[in-house]
Amino acid sequence: MRVLIIAPTNFQSYASSVLVKLIEDPNIHVVGVLLHKFTLRRLKNEFKRDGKRIFTKILNKAILGEKKSLDYSFETPKKILDNSGIKADLKGICKSNNLYFKEVSLFNSAKLCEELAALKLDIGAFCGGGLLRDNFLNSFSFGVLNCHMGILPMYRGMDVVEWPFLQNDISNVGVTCHIMDRGIDTGDILEVVKINSEKFDSFIDMREYLSGVMYNLMIKNILSIALGDYTKVKQLKRDGKQYFVMHPLLKNLAIKKYK
Repeated sequence: MRVLIIAPTNFQSYASSVLVKLIEDPNIHVVGVLLHKFTLRRLKNEFKRDGKRIFTKILNKAILGEKKSLDYSFETPKKILDNSGIKADLKGICKSNNLYFKEVSLFNSAKLCEELAALKLDIGAFCGGGLLRDNFLNSFSFGVLNCHMGILPMYRGMDVVEWPFLQNDISNVGVTCHIMDRGIDTGDILEVVKINSEKFDSFIDMREYLSGVMYNLMIKNILSIALGDYTKVKQLKRDGKQYFVMHPLLKNLAIKKYK
């Protein structure tokens, strides 16, 4: 089973921890990493989507290096790497293991898709980096897997950790592993994991816990596919809704409801 990691930044702990774990497994042939280059165009697109909070994300993830995630009692991608004595550095990990590494500004270019087809890839492990189109998705014989931090099909899109609280639906918080298609979180579902959302002190803590769930779910489902032991459940668009970035006023209301 030939797997390619697809990541939004070089120093992302989630992608790095998935990469390290898959390299260790004899049933998986990790081809390498495809990285989304951070350009001015990408910054503009992400600012359009996330607004000013994109700068908070950059500060917390890139500059502070996810230090807080080491303090939790539960498993996070950062803690997994730290316990192994490995730093989140996709390029460095690929170099030390003689793996393919490529940084691109566009995932969906015809030239890149031709290159990926030549690598004879089975699975893409998507850890973030933007929307993917059919020509890219079709470069993988099985498909591209994504672990969505929300329960599908009910909660597609953005801020789907917080939206259930506004709708008094706190039992529907968790992670869904699905096969990506050209829609937003609309592909076939492989597995859903729900959590007890009431045991955390904040949405920040809950998201950190969910990042560990995402890691385990991605690894588990890639290995299940390699062994031929998996089930796909088709989504219907009418079964759920797409949610967008939550307005700060609504987010404050969600925080009050959570507390």
